[in-house]
Amino acid sequence: MKAMAQQVITTQTSEISQFNQFLQSHTPVPITAGATYNAEEMESMMKMMRAQDIRILTGDSDVDYAQLLIDHHQSAIEMAMSELKYGDDAQIRQMATKIIEDQKKEIGMLQDWLKTNKNY
Repeated sequence: MKAMAQQVITTQTSEISQFNQFLQSHTPVPITAGATYNAEEMESMMKMMRAQDIRILTGDSDVDYAQLLIDHHQSAIEMAMSELKYGDDAQIRQMATKIIEDQKKEIGMLQDWLKTNKNY
């Protein structure tokens, strides 16, 4: 689980850097679907927070981390899918596609780990 956590830190630090570079060089332009897009993004975040609010934590940091990270990754997938639906910047769409692929893979790894470590 420590290796997974380090992988998440490394990957997301790189993604944050790429997003920051994009934001520094991009001038926001309102889109027709802006309100719809924003609503979808906020719903995704609220869904993640609701899932985490009702999650029963075990006290085992590895298990709790895996379960909470699955919720977090699912939210990231949904947000990236909204970007693909509404966004038009090729760089950000490429990042969204990679985020979807990476997060789905990591969810599978976390689920496999949880199945293997059912001692909670």
